Amino acid sequence: MSLGGIRKRTLLGATSMAAFVIGCLVADFDPNGRLCPCLSGYTCDAALNVCVSASDSPGQETLIFEDEFNGDLSRWRPVADAGAWRTMNGEAHETDPDAKAPLAVIGFANATDYHLVATLRLLAAPIADHAVSVIFRVPEDPSQPRSYCSWEPGTGAMQLLHFTPSVGSGASDRQTCCLDAGSGALSPVTLHVRVRERNVRCWIEIDGISRSSIEFDSLRVPNGTFGIASYFQPAAFDSFRAYAISR
Repeated sequence: MSLGGIRKRTLLGATSMAAFVIGCLVADFDPNGRLCPCLSGYTCDAALNVCVSASDSPGQETLIFEDEFNGDLSRWRPVADAGAWRTMNGEAHETDPDAKAPLAVIGFANATDYHLVATLRLLAAPIADHAVSVIFRVPEDPSQPRSYCSWEPGTGAMQLLHFTPSVGSGASDRQTCCLDAGSGALSPVTLHVRVRERNVRCWIEIDGISRSSIEFDSLRVPNGTFGIASYFQPAAFDSFRAYAISR
């Protein structure tokens, strides 16, 4: 499957233009969330290589990536199995019911602290143990560990898990909390992941109400990019946003 490029809706814009916009400031240019080096009044978040206001207090969130899937998937890369990802009608669809298909945002390899927000809906009836996920702390090497916040709509399970592809079944450090089976299966839901240092919190919004929050305090992977995934569960992602969290 081709992930060829047309423009994406991201705050960082095209990589090739990053140096230019810093050197040639226009009237409506907003330095917040742009690549370092920074203008006066802004400091560089070294973990993400982006500028944040010097007045930001610890915990301040700054939007650094946004995709509403109105173009193609040129800002994304398959992590392992490419699945059957494509964009359609302003959504990113994964339609292969036999695929384990994580998809990561290109770049942000050194990202550490961030809040991820993904809105999605199911494309097929939920089946037990099949899942949709937000992935985080994803390394460039697909054989290395990565982490998942997963929702299994067929059972109602929410899981935080650390995944090492080369070790047995791969899943360890699993934390589970349950909703009623089938909750949210008929309407869009929003998955949240908030990662700070070694702590991560994962929760789901159903009909605008936050549900089933789970937390883990011993993340093993110190940094990495982020993305979305389908585990044998066809789904459509309406939007994905990433916010840097200042320390």
